[in-house]
Amino acid sequence: MKIALMDESFSGTKMDAELVDCVRQVRRICAELGHEVVPAKLRIEWKRFFNATHIVWSANVAAIVDGLSALTGQAIWEEMLEAGTWACYVDGKSFSAVDLIDALDDFNAISREVGRFFVDYDLLLTPTPARLPLRLGELDQNRAGITGREWTMGVFDWCNFTPLFNTTGQPAISLPLGMAQSGLPIGIQFAGRMNDEASLLPDQCATGSGDALAGTDPAGPCRGSGLTAGRRRPGSQHPRL
Repeated sequence: MKIALMDESFSGTKMDAELVDCVRQVRRICAELGHEVVPAKLRIEWKRFFNATHIVWSANVAAIVDGLSALTGQAIWEEMLEAGTWACYVDGKSFSAVDLIDALDDFNAISREVGRFFVDYDLLLTPTPARLPLRLGELDQNRAGITGREWTMGVFDWCNFTPLFNTTGQPAISLPLGMAQSGLPIGIQFAGRMNDEASLLPDQCATGSGDALAGTDPAGPCRGSGLTAGRRRPGSQHPRL
């Protein structure tokens, strides 16, 4: 299986060193298991992606909040919601139908760019977040005066790698394959081609990833996570994890 390794964030957010070290250790283990792992950069127009996501996200928030209001017969006011949610609600109400269609067109264009990348690779290997787990309150959705875009950017700066595949619809999985010095798990993401869930959930994964939290050396947990040597099943074009 040909796996692309990406250890730089989409947005340019500085990566925590422990996350970079962990994903590179996973790369080494995948190579030992017989897979071809090569550094690669999946390039997307991050600003375009972020702007489109904020529009769609906020429009959904507005629709959900208004729907709950209609269902319960209760009017919505600012104090009912956390500040970040209220700000996204207000943004969602301000966007036009044309804004939403434009955002969905951007999603379509970006999804096609990602699809072209996966012509050359079976899987993309990344950290799950761009930063180590945050302390409670560091990402404060109820901070006074927070704007909708500030809240969305705060989430995306930290959780940088996963939103893209919510948009494209491709299969992706986060596995706790490492342990930070703080004792908290480090997530590693594998993303596959469209409709190729089998590349992420092979029969060999039946043992699960429960052993991934057993030690502090990512090399140990990775071997207990269900990653197995690349081999072909009858009728399969590619060896599997």
